Amino acid sequence: MWLLLSLCVLSAILGRFCYIIRPFDSDGSMFIYMGRLISEGGRFCHELVDNKFPSVGLITSVPWKFFGANWMSYVLLGGAMSIIGCAMLTRIATRHFGEHAKWPALLFAIVYFNFNFAVFGGFQLETIQSFFTILAAGAALEWLRHRDWRNAVLLGLASGCAAMCKPTGIALLGAGAIAFVFSKQRFSWSIARHAAAVAAGFLLPCIVVFAHLVHTDTLKDMPALAQQISTYAANSSWDAVDWTKPLTILILGGFPLLIRGGVFRRDKDRIVVPIDRGAFVFVIAWLILESIGVVAQRRMYAYHFLVLVPPLTLLYAMLPRQVRVKPLAMSLIPTALFSIYGASLVLEICYTGQTKSEVGAYIASHASPIDSVWKDDAAKLWLETGCRPASRFPITFLFANYDDAPIEYVSQMLGDFAYTRPKYIVLPAQRARMVKHQSDHIMELVRFPRRRDNFQIAWQQIFDYVDRQYVLETRIGNEAIYRRQTDVPAVANVE
Repeated sequence: MWLLLSLCVLSAILGRFCYIIRPFDSDGSMFIYMGRLISEGGRFCHELVDNKFPSVGLITSVPWKFFGANWMSYVLLGGAMSIIGCAMLTRIATRHFGEHAKWPALLFAIVYFNFNFAVFGGFQLETIQSFFTILAAGAALEWLRHRDWRNAVLLGLASGCAAMCKPTGIALLGAGAIAFVFSKQRFSWSIARHAAAVAAGFLLPCIVVFAHLVHTDTLKDMPALAQQISTYAANSSWDAVDWTKPLTILILGGFPLLIRGGVFRRDKDRIVVPIDRGAFVFVIAWLILESIGVVAQRRMYAYHFLVLVPPLTLLYAMLPRQVRVKPLAMSLIPTALFSIYGASLVLEICYTGQTKSEVGAYIASHASPIDSVWKDDAAKLWLETGCRPASRFPITFLFANYDDAPIEYVSQMLGDFAYTRPKYIVLPAQRARMVKHQSDHIMELVRFPRRRDNFQIAWQQIFDYVDRQYVLETRIGNEAIYRRQTDVPAVANVE
């Protein structure tokens, strides 16, 4: 058992901490920059446009206050959340299912909560969201058993914090309500008080978000932002091939359940333990609601499925089986090895021995913090250099939101450039090749010809703007660094 635990821990360490050698990956740098923006009093929708709500920046502003632009600290923070999350899941399973659930919960959580292909980066929202959903799940199960109003408050509070990352964080509230209905409790004023306690806990983070929106005068922008995010999801690519993603996750997550629950089902493997009906219904409802939330996001990237790990862990631990090494090993070792393989690919492909990109180091040495700069996927550059953002659009991936997004967004972006007068703009050295590559590999461009054509037009407008007002200063690898000509007059910004 200890050898199996060692292998699982090794897979977790490599699966999550391998991203230390890939500083400020695309998603991670964006979330960190959101925290920096909010900490500095920035206004979402005015100084930054992304397919996220400002509540994400409120969450990530906390680690930004502590860590600043120290990448390793964010990776370690994700690891700490993973360790605490695994420990909490183990405690929850042991308290509510029995002593036989301790080892299965611990091993499953260690492997799957740190599965390299689902972790995907050094700092991600899904890890934070899962951390709060685990807290909410523990409170929900305690509340279902003991009807303590304090657990109801914690359920609402933790669910509200999870919802600050993504709205699907409210799945725990739905699962708790469903489990309560199946417990066949009659309505009473005490139940109403517990519902009020849940609502009070949930409202606390809501009040924080509301206060921030009022303080920054961005509350009026939320309907348009919600419409933008809805349009982004509705215009995502969707065809028969996309259904293979949930099927893949079903196989990957269901394999341990099949092995331990199906293959090892004989009398010598079974144990007779009572299963709490309310807890069982809660876990199943939680898993179903989280799955619906993942599918509702449409794009269904691998890391979206990380939030399914906590309910799957409890379901796996709930199985009435003896604690034996053989079924545990057969069900978990394949995934652990697959995760180690994924980590080896990250180490092989991404390791450069540098803590800052060459482009970032060059611009940091040639620009000051008062200068504005831009490149595609600009959050990484802004964090590495400390320079000001040149546009509210940090990444042209937003151009794939819907058919007219490239034309609408590039017009606003060029208006930002005219106002901020960025000292440096970084473009791909091989422009046509980059545009063709993205047109051929971003599925929303591949499957929507009009969107692809507008995407190419938008990039050409960026190229034309740079060619008119900038001169090539140097090339580093596949990137060309352009410096602004000093004789170009400023233009008033039109927001």
